[in-house]
Amino acid sequence: QRRVRGSQSCKHSVVLCGMALVWESNKVKELRSLLHKGAADTVDEKKAEEERKREEEKRRRREAKAKAADGEGGGSSDEEGEGGAKKRNPDYSQDVDAAHERINVEQLSKKEELFQIRFIVHKARKLAGAIQSPLVRIHLDTKVLRTKPRKGKNPKFNETLLFSLTKSECELVECPVEIRIIDSAKSVQYSLIGLYKCDLSIAWVSKDKNLFFKWFALSNPDEPQDGLTGYINVSIQIIPPGESAKEAPRKRDDEIDRSDNVFFPPGIALQPGRFIVKLFNGEDMPQSDKESFLFNTKKEDPVKAEIKRKQREKRQGSSNLNHSFRKHFHSN
Repeated sequence: QRRVRGSQSCKHSVVLCGMALVWESNKVKELRSLLHKGAADTVDEKKAEEERKREEEKRRRREAKAKAADGEGGGSSDEEGEGGAKKRNPDYSQDVDAAHERINVEQLSKKEELFQIRFIVHKARKLAGAIQSPLVRIHLDTKVLRTKPRKGKNPKFNETLLFSLTKSECELVECPVEIRIIDSAKSVQYSLIGLYKCDLSIAWVSKDKNLFFKWFALSNPDEPQDGLTGYINVSIQIIPPGESAKEAPRKRDDEIDRSDNVFFPPGIALQPGRFIVKLFNGEDMPQSDKESFLFNTKKEDPVKAEIKRKQREKRQGSSNLNHSFRKHFHSN
């Protein structure tokens, strides 16, 4: 009886251990499923957070456009102002608004595609402040790339920064761009030298979607009283899917350094200048220079000028005739 009872107790213990193992394996499976579900929920939360940020940025831009249009006399709450004109973004210059006016939104595709955006940072000029190691940082949508630091107030970068964006054409032309120059040798709080804000519409309306050797005037929004804080020369290329980037054409400096080749930030533009030069008197002027100056400023009668011209031609012809006669005489 003792043996039978012992064997039965062993069987019961084995059964209980098996049940415990099954229970533990089920718990492990549940924990694993919960972990996988938590990881998936985390990824979904990140995607939702990024989508929420994009929507927040779009909403903020729409509100800024609405406020700007209302301030200019639009008076309506929708996205179009008075007379159906598109409302302005206060952060963008008139050049960006002109580019948007040239774009027909109805002809743009709403299908998402992979675009390559190429920024060629050529050089900077007349950077303000005590600068040690300037570098260029470009913000495109939610992505950021930067160049290597250089030296001096007129640095040459000659670097290419390549972005990849999956967007439709409607979204791409409104994709925000921010070109910054910072001093990498300083702390973050005082590193900003200047920036320029725009979107990709300025490159979209260019020939073959390539904006080459364009100057961007920089300003510091934290210190607007400083005015312009420098200039940067950048090329922007939009490369549609299935196409390759085109090489930048060769241009002389006088073709690039023109006043009509500069994008200015809002509130700053070229104004016509007036220079007044007053001449009072002169001293110790040589006699020959005075006579030539008076002779050149004196207006000559056209009839007398024609007579003098004919006399000079006559004298020149006679001198040539005498020269040929003398040459023939000496040869004989």
